[in-house]
Amino acid sequence: MWAYNAYALAGIVFMMVLLFPFGVLLLNRRVGVKLFYRICGCIARCWLWAVAVKLEWEYEAERDDWTDEPAIYIANHRSYIDVFLMLASMKGPYKPLGKDEMGRIPLFGWFYRRMTVTVDRDSAASRAKSYIDLNRALEEKTSVFVFPEGTFNESELPLKAFYKGPFQLAIKRGVSIRPVVFIDSVDRMHFNRALSLRPGVCRVMFLKEIQADGCMHMDANFLKETVYKRMESVLRKLNKRYAALI
Repeated sequence: MWAYNAYALAGIVFMMVLLFPFGVLLLNRRVGVKLFYRICGCIARCWLWAVAVKLEWEYEAERDDWTDEPAIYIANHRSYIDVFLMLASMKGPYKPLGKDEMGRIPLFGWFYRRMTVTVDRDSAASRAKSYIDLNRALEEKTSVFVFPEGTFNESELPLKAFYKGPFQLAIKRGVSIRPVVFIDSVDRMHFNRALSLRPGVCRVMFLKEIQADGCMHMDANFLKETVYKRMESVLRKLNKRYAALI
């Protein structure tokens, strides 16, 4: 599979080079950001097709049922391919929350720093700043995208424990939580094996949104557990690696 993975990696580099002039032209202009996200989504879908990863969307709630109001998108995270699934599946613009060190990757880091709210989980100051930046994005009517597990789930369980911050922010801003489940991403590319990408199906399920407006601040844990249980249930039912946990 090394030749296939080298081909896939070359495709990513080509994609970054292709996107660079569009990024220079559009990312510094507010009116161009939405167009840039559409271009990214198109190119991500082309890359998935080129590496024989079939993207399938499943719906508990149609994306078109979601309003244009800003929201907090929540997704599970077990693979690097999750980034491509996000770009290929989501309507932009939105601000993802991501690890600070990813911004150091050549070329990719240039896009990453301009499109992402970065956080160093080991720094209290960085975590506080990222919360402020996400809050500012919602104030400016831009949705945010968060992996609430904080980093890869490297356990055998469907999900790691969620951080409470995104749910506190949803309550503070009175915005809805929109859960998105990446069902097969770890089967396409494992988190702890280099050059592990393999062809196959990647399903993305959009769950019904959960309204957070009107909740009290003390309900953040309840909101967090509600979202966690709904996403965990989907993963247990639809991915055979968790079948024994049902």
